Amino acid sequence: MKIAVIADGDSAIGFALSGVRHVFAADNPASARKYLQWVRDSPGIGVVIITDNVADMIEEELKEWKREKGPYPVVIQVPPRVPRGERKDPIRDMVRRALGVDIMK
Repeated sequence: MKIAVIADGDSAIGFALSGVRHVFAADNPASARKYLQWVRDSPGIGVVIITDNVADMIEEELKEWKREKGPYPVVIQVPPRVPRGERKDPIRDMVRRALGVDIMK
């Protein structure tokens, strides 16, 4: 069973470095549609990982394919890679909500 990834450029690099062979960087709706079509036409693809931001670009095509495809391949939507400075700290957020102040500054 093969894995395919359709993701934004930054996320695609991470998947490629982790050893996934079929990784496609889609930075616009046209390329996302092209890569989705490649995945649809490729036998043996059992898992398709697609980042949320790319899925939003081709929402209608993805919904249609999910209705038609049956149980395989499994389509998994994941959040895109977030740059270090923009990451959320869930513990920090809980403490801030509970106390009403950010004590970790």
